[in-house]
Amino acid sequence: VKLIRSGCELDSLSFESSIVVQEFIEGRVCSAAALYKEGVLLGFYSYFRFRTWGAFGSSTAIKFQAFPELRDILERLGRISQFDGLCGIDFMLDDATSNIYILEQNFRPTLTMLLGPKVGVDFITLLHNWDTPPASPLMQRAGIHAVVPMFPSDIVRAISQRDFPTLLRWLFDPRWIGEAGWHDRKLLLHNFRYILRTIRDKICGVLSRAKCRM
Repeated sequence: VKLIRSGCELDSLSFESSIVVQEFIEGRVCSAAALYKEGVLLGFYSYFRFRTWGAFGSSTAIKFQAFPELRDILERLGRISQFDGLCGIDFMLDDATSNIYILEQNFRPTLTMLLGPKVGVDFITLLHNWDTPPASPLMQRAGIHAVVPMFPSDIVRAISQRDFPTLLRWLFDPRWIGEAGWHDRKLLLHNFRYILRTIRDKICGVLSRAKCRM
């Protein structure tokens, strides 16, 4: 993948095989979580990727944002794909026009699937009532723009990037601590072990580099 910013730069290139050319869109990468039943949209919510692990990596914190035109786009995606189940959709919000450009539809549950109740879209309830779907898709409450850190990925990212302010907030902010999923003790224990392994590996890496310098 290469970004071409001028005609002169394009003229300087040579191509040995066919290529795909697309307009480059300046904007913000956003995502949506959605539930379909045989291509029919049952519910969805969308958000900005507020913090990511790497420039284009997975989200470690999101900021809810409703986009009025997204419903029509997702309904059309359902009719095209006839997908059945939970999926994630990534799209670009054009800075200049606020138009939405779909990047990809991920045919699998994503890490944000359990956050819907915060904006009024509960996928668990929709799945429990699979045989009696709503007459129209459930949509998020538009006025909620909360930033939600994700456990444990945001902690692991902060450890890897030495983001100490974020680590301190995870330790002392009750709202963030509540995102750890205390209702599921087995999953909580697994995630804590994952965090401890990350800390161990980070310390071992630092000690190994220190020995090499000696």
